[in-house]
Amino acid sequence: MKRLSYIASPYTHDSEKIRELRAQQAMDFAARIRAAGRFVFSPIAHSHEMSEYLAAYGCPVKTDAFWREENELMLSRCDALVVVRLAGWERSIGVQREIEFAQASGIPVELMDY
Repeated sequence: MKRLSYIASPYTHDSEKIRELRAQQAMDFAARIRAAGRFVFSPIAHSHEMSEYLAAYGCPVKTDAFWREENELMLSRCDALVVVRLAGWERSIGVQREIEFAQASGIPVELMDY
């Protein structure tokens, strides 16, 4: 059976430049891991571009609550949580919540450097 890993990395920041950098890093990391043969879901890599379209439909894409339900659903379907240790990962509310959710759900947590 194929295993699926959820990729957690920091995203939210006051600076649009930093958010864009973090999105690029998340996409690069997810692509490298996938190219190595591991199936992955990265909420940033898979949703960063789509958020503009969602906003056009009135979705509150700049709120944590909008993404939280979807991210927890996706994480609950994964076999592992891979936390990418990008700058700010320890302070990221989203990453810390994903770690807590995974631990509470019995999903193994793996820390990886970028």
